[in-house]
Amino acid sequence: MASAEGGDKYRSFLHSDGEKNTVWRHGAPVAPPNYDLVNKLFEEERTKEWPEGSLEEKVQHLLKSWEMEMVHKVRPGDQKSVHPKNYSASTNRLKPLTREEVIAISGYNAFLATTLSPKHRIYNSGKETDDSGMLMFLTAFPRGFAIEVLDVYNGPPRVAFKFRHWGYMEGPFKGHPPHGQRVEFFGVCVFHISSTVDEDTWVEKAEYFYECGNFLVSFFSTPASAAVASALGCPLMRVGLNNIKVTDFVNVTIQSLMRIAPLRNFFLIPENYQHSKSPLVHRFGELTRKIWRPRQVELRRDCPYLDTVNRQL
Repeated sequence: MASAEGGDKYRSFLHSDGEKNTVWRHGAPVAPPNYDLVNKLFEEERTKEWPEGSLEEKVQHLLKSWEMEMVHKVRPGDQKSVHPKNYSASTNRLKPLTREEVIAISGYNAFLATTLSPKHRIYNSGKETDDSGMLMFLTAFPRGFAIEVLDVYNGPPRVAFKFRHWGYMEGPFKGHPPHGQRVEFFGVCVFHISSTVDEDTWVEKAEYFYECGNFLVSFFSTPASAAVASALGCPLMRVGLNNIKVTDFVNVTIQSLMRIAPLRNFFLIPENYQHSKSPLVHRFGELTRKIWRPRQVELRRDCPYLDTVNRQL
């Protein structure tokens, strides 16, 4: 697999002589991205430190090199970590994209693709351009988004591994204020590897799986704001509900519903049900926003949703 090079010990194909004519997505052709801040975050908060030369370390190095090239290199010929002809990538079993298709929409939009209806999407990859998507996430996460390999299930030619991706939301995201807390998610990726007689290693096919909705919703829910809500008496503690006079059976049902991404995303946007005449619909929407976006609602000492349920019985 690719080895480290001068300037960045975690990535290849970034500062070597072979990159002198590389065209980078943002900045002049001779200005590759700077990973100093995200490397520092990685070193400070990684949960695994793999021995140099181990399979896990090699897979992690390939992952970081591959991600860098998919996001920052414009021309297919400049991408050296992927197969020059047969590369494809897919997210959560969506239609596989060719290398040219990934480049056209950018790595961010390819990774955040979803089958949800556009009006239910927190981030609409179909409407965001490469520039707008990149600016949005760089603004929200000025120190970058670190990634590490947690486990490797099997080696080449089909490399399956678990990864962790994390950063700190220290800037606004789509009009939502920064909460300064860590945002992270976990997933599984499969790299289909091909090698040449010269021991060049290419990713021929990449398949990654993770829960996109919960990742994006975590931009709006913070431990600090949830603790304040709990102190004021609202049945809310982070993404949870306190028991109020034997309401645990209701809490279980609500928590289950809140984990259904299309339903949750629908109720996070009041415009989706503004014409509904049912008080229960509006109260459920309010409760959804209290759980997932506690900074954006008025905190109360009572529980309007349960009161509305009782009146409807």
